[in-house]
Amino acid sequence: MIPKRNVLFLAVLICNASIMAQSSPRVLPDVTQKDINYIKNGTVKISDYQFKLYRWPSFKKSKIVIWQDSVYTGLVRVTPMFGMSRSTGGGDLNIVPKAYTHLAGGLEITGDFGPKLSFWMRFHNNSINGITPSSQRYALSPTRGWSRESHDREDPTITYYNIGETAIKGEIKGVRIMTGIFSEGWGPGFRGDLLISDKAPAYPHTRYSFDIGKKLVFTYLWGGLYSGVIDSVRSIFSDELSNIRQRTVYIEKKVAAHRLDWYPADWLRLSFAELIIFSGRSFESLYALPLVPFWSAQRYLGDIDNLQMAAEIEVLAHKAWRFYGSLLVDEINTFKIFDKDEQRNWIAIQGGLAYTANVFDVPFILRGEYTFVDPRAYTHRWDDTTPTSYDYPLGFWSGANSDNRYIGVQFLHDLFGQLHLYYERTRKGDYGGQFIDEQYIPSEVIPFLEMFDDSQHAERTVWGMELIRELPWGFWLDISLLEINHEYIFDRPGLVSYPNSKKLDMNIALRYNYEF
Repeated sequence: MIPKRNVLFLAVLICNASIMAQSSPRVLPDVTQKDINYIKNGTVKISDYQFKLYRWPSFKKSKIVIWQDSVYTGLVRVTPMFGMSRSTGGGDLNIVPKAYTHLAGGLEITGDFGPKLSFWMRFHNNSINGITPSSQRYALSPTRGWSRESHDREDPTITYYNIGETAIKGEIKGVRIMTGIFSEGWGPGFRGDLLISDKAPAYPHTRYSFDIGKKLVFTYLWGGLYSGVIDSVRSIFSDELSNIRQRTVYIEKKVAAHRLDWYPADWLRLSFAELIIFSGRSFESLYALPLVPFWSAQRYLGDIDNLQMAAEIEVLAHKAWRFYGSLLVDEINTFKIFDKDEQRNWIAIQGGLAYTANVFDVPFILRGEYTFVDPRAYTHRWDDTTPTSYDYPLGFWSGANSDNRYIGVQFLHDLFGQLHLYYERTRKGDYGGQFIDEQYIPSEVIPFLEMFDDSQHAERTVWGMELIRELPWGFWLDISLLEINHEYIFDRPGLVSYPNSKKLDMNIALRYNYEF
């Protein structure tokens, strides 16, 4: 146990060091960095907003290197990963106010062989000490979760988990390929995307894209998700066998997606995409044909899979504004679109804007975004074809039957770093699976935000201030102060509800080559 006076001394020392340190450019999240580049020099094209990787290494020179060497025409480097944070109120990991400490350590291996070939591998262990995260950790937060965890045998408030991610990116005769285990987002959103977001833990997938002329880009993705649905045929259960000799196998769940982006001008992007989730087989030849419409393929196979369609529009204006809108339609019935009794227009809608400017040579970005998800979107009649992985949404992070409002401003200063002030309000009714029987009855109406037990919907409101500052030797200091108000938060499974709570959470993190 570290004495409080030592913790206070360490915090003051770090803050002083951050002010005295020579500043260097912050490796910002994808959207933020692109907005800043756009207003500074106008060189960012609308196509740069198409994909958002959770964290792609910058390949810049590291201050701390375990090993590096030239390999052929490139450079391979092994660097450490380290993170330590202290939360006073539990943040989004725990509804009830309670302090915890998060420690992380690992390795990152990167290889840079020029613009047409690079790779990275990242492995790190994590421990959370002080609380037992709820089964719905980060349920009403865009923060990524993790796949599996274990608890200390003697102290259940200590949680362990590890994360391994890897990717290789290359270009062969104009075809851009990326494959590995990682997360990414498809779309223009700031707090999340409708079709594919980076909310779910890393999953294995391959994506490739190529240009069609000068104004069209085609992209295709194939991957595997975690279903969590037990395969009773391949699993071994027996009362006569010990737990050590039992085996649980889960039904395979696959995802395929493709999209076509059209750039009629440097300031305009229009796109259309399809995504299909199927299970029970590891390969489906029709979905492996990238140019075949998934809607037609699904009908051909008997309408047994989960189809989603999405459209996007994005506009850059006057070197200061970015406007965007997205529409997702789940399980569309094209023959009944305008039939109010039998249509399946189960939709999610997102709209947003960003205004970027300079005030006294300090860049800032003002943002506003609203997202609405119908109670019937992101659901399906079969559990093994829902758009989730490890129970986290593949699409927008709040899932079915929800909406989210966000307004915020980001300042970037050479001395003080990045300051983010924001307000966010998230509302959520019961997830759509509770209404699955009623959902497929044409005459049945499911009210927005309704709960299955007729009780109040869940709500999370946050007033936040976050400061990110680079320290000497490539370390980073993160300080956040959040007022979080929870109302009727329910915990699945078991319908466990938490009391309403209003808490003030302060989090201080020191990290190297790592992001919490």
